[in-house]
Amino acid sequence: MSNIGKQRILIPQNVILKSYGWNLYLHGKYGNAFIKLPPYTKLITENNHLRLVSSNISSSLYGSIQKKLKALIHGLSLQYITHLQFVGVGYKAMIKDSLIIMRLGFSHEITLNIPDNLNVTLVKRNNLRIAGSDLEKVQQFAYKIRSYRSPEPFKGKGIVIHGEIVRRKEGKKKKI
Repeated sequence: MSNIGKQRILIPQNVILKSYGWNLYLHGKYGNAFIKLPPYTKLITENNHLRLVSSNISSSLYGSIQKKLKALIHGLSLQYITHLQFVGVGYKAMIKDSLIIMRLGFSHEITLNIPDNLNVTLVKRNNLRIAGSDLEKVQQFAYKIRSYRSPEPFKGKGIVIHGEIVRRKEGKKKKI
């Protein structure tokens, strides 16, 4: 058993757990979630804490399942939020209906559908806020947007995720 797998998961009061066989259904303030556990896995709840017990799972998989379960429970009580910043002259985004329209210096605009389970708001013309209850989906959508114009190392222009450090390179030097 891994050390991560041994940790207990705190269950907030506004999250309800229901298990049917090896399927676990979660209901919270910010939505519903479902996770399928490997066969012969036991969930033990005691004093608002959840433990995962299984002898048939490898330790690496055991820790991964435990972390994913912890992230799902946390996301249903408090939303995960990611901020994107558009750095560069003329780089901006607009939201119409369920579409994000981005101008990123290309000859055309890029349109992208917003998934149903995510809440995307425009803070300024060059700042996006992505919120949702599933950490994987929030991060995946943020990196999908970032992939259209990732930050370049010389001027730092592009789409930057808040907290990301853009490694800068020194430009060409003039020979004497």
